[in-house]
Amino acid sequence: MRLLARYILIAVISLLTFSCGDDSYNFTIEGTLSGGETRTMRITYYDGEKLVSRQIGARDGKFEIKGLVQGPTILDMYNYDGSLLANYYIDKDTEIKTKINVSRRGDIEVTGDEVNKSYFAFISQNADALASGNSPKVNNLVEDYIAGHPQDLVSTMLLLTVYDSSLPESKAYELFEKIDPEARPISLVEPFTTISNRLWSEDGLKKVPPMDLVMLSDSIFHFDPAKKALNLLTFSTTNNSNERKDSIVDSLKALSKSNKKIRIIDISFESDTINFKRSVHNDSADWEQAWVPGGISSRALEALDLPAVPYFIIVDSVGQQLLRTRSLSLAVDSVRALDKKMKKEQKKEQTK
Repeated sequence: MRLLARYILIAVISLLTFSCGDDSYNFTIEGTLSGGETRTMRITYYDGEKLVSRQIGARDGKFEIKGLVQGPTILDMYNYDGSLLANYYIDKDTEIKTKINVSRRGDIEVTGDEVNKSYFAFISQNADALASGNSPKVNNLVEDYIAGHPQDLVSTMLLLTVYDSSLPESKAYELFEKIDPEARPISLVEPFTTISNRLWSEDGLKKVPPMDLVMLSDSIFHFDPAKKALNLLTFSTTNNSNERKDSIVDSLKALSKSNKKIRIIDISFESDTINFKRSVHNDSADWEQAWVPGGISSRALEALDLPAVPYFIIVDSVGQQLLRTRSLSLAVDSVRALDKKMKKEQKKEQTK
């Protein structure tokens, strides 16, 4: 099954193109960012034939997106550091206006389209749960919504963009079957179920090579997986600030305290070292905290093929990726279980 998914993925990636400046369009998004910021962002969406990826600019907080699609799809908008800003439902003749609060994840207003309004109402109502990084809790919320709204396109949106199908107890396929066929059009579902396989793509399973990272002291830290039996790599940014403060940092503290032999490398995607130091100043961390220039597109991280942040990868001493997930709780539970298993095996060897 996984091999088939890889073949499908290769076919989709072969269609990846960048916008060539075609002036024709049949959907429009007019938006504003809080604080009137000027920044560069990236959007991706499937236009019915290929995956389109291009940069867009916000000037004094205002931006406009125009494109051409053949049917319903999802447009993902990413920050300059790779963190997700928003997912929008797009179809032919979609015209929406949106306001994004960049300092609070999920605080987004939309007018002009009922699907997007309902979708972001769910995101807003469950903002604390989404920011907590507690994937099982978030999945339960999505399951409850789908059970009560099987005829709703928002159910498909939530399953594709919010639900964490990487959890062992995932019910993604069951939920998909519960949604009415009219509410899960093939043009909406097909490309995103394929793209989600990036979690386990050929690139995703490459061994993690040694890499140089910048530490808090401004010194260069040479990360070599071989120096520890288990390594937990975490990737985040201040755009995930509530999640870091309320969930990631506390979980890493507990893990570091109880499992000293697990090396934690907490990698920041801040724009520069000043913001990196500011973002971790109050963490009181006893694990390695590092910064990498270039963020998610850094050459040092190319082999990891990170789909978004926050993100978590467990790596063994030969650089093999044992787990890739968006779920903090799954990453922490898994690395503890692996550590326990390794200790048992070591004891068995010692008693022989």
